[in-house]
Amino acid sequence: MELAEKRRILEALLLAAAEPVSAQKLAGVLGEDATPSEVRALLAALEAEYAEAGRGFRIEEVAGGFQLRTLPELAPWLQRLRPQPPLRLSRAALETLAIIAYKQPVTRAELEHVRGVDVGAVVASLVERRLVRIAGHREVPG
Repeated sequence: MELAEKRRILEALLLAAAEPVSAQKLAGVLGEDATPSEVRALLAALEAEYAEAGRGFRIEEVAGGFQLRTLPELAPWLQRLRPQPPLRLSRAALETLAIIAYKQPVTRAELEHVRGVDVGAVVASLVERRLVRIAGHREVPG
């Protein structure tokens, strides 16, 4: 297999992969004659080609593998592609968030004492939406 063909295959594999792909796995897909070091060299050549051409993406080594990623300076345009819907909070979530903001740091038991109801699901949804975060654990019983 020619080097140009290997580069095209690597480019297609990275484009189709949903997660970073290791050099060993890419070498395995290319065939028996490909080695991880050869794959790294081919990816470096592809990256140099992308940089020279001024492409809007690059190849990055992430989490032990390689992935195609867009350039950080293009983030404002990419965000326009997926506008964020307005954040809607239930009355319970808004009350809980207000208590957390006022009394922080606060435990779940303190929240439940102030609100008078179970707040587990509400706190979980606030954590999932990244409006609050767990900063630690107190050394108290329960």
